[in-house]
Amino acid sequence: MTVVVLLAISDSGKPVYDHQMAERIAAMDIPCFGCPPEKLPELLECVLKHRGLNSFG
Repeated sequence: MTVVVLLAISDSGKPVYDHQMAERIAAMDIPCFGCPPEKLPELLECVLKHRGLNSFG
């Protein structure tokens, strides 16, 4: 099973999300992120192909 958490998605500027909650989720080895809509498919591809978010760039 693969779990991914989209914390926020925003067209304008940096997405705003609860950083404490993001840290708690990440501590469980669950990928979580905020991103602009145009980057979402690429980010999900990295996670679903088990490349993780570190390979995104």
